[in-house]
Amino acid sequence: MATGELTQIRLVHSSDSGLDQTALRAVSNMPRWYPAHREGMAVSCLYELPITFRFD
Repeated sequence: MATGELTQIRLVHSSDSGLDQTALRAVSNMPRWYPAHREGMAVSCLYELPITFRFD
């Protein structure tokens, strides 16, 4: 049963090793998500989360 825990976290596109590590750490420290549901049952799903860094 899916629990909303994030697993298999990985980068799709790399921009800089320091930023990569920051993005991975930020996602790894997120609270559990609400799991996807299919036919009333919690299921695992693949989700791509875009992360944008802005520098002033």
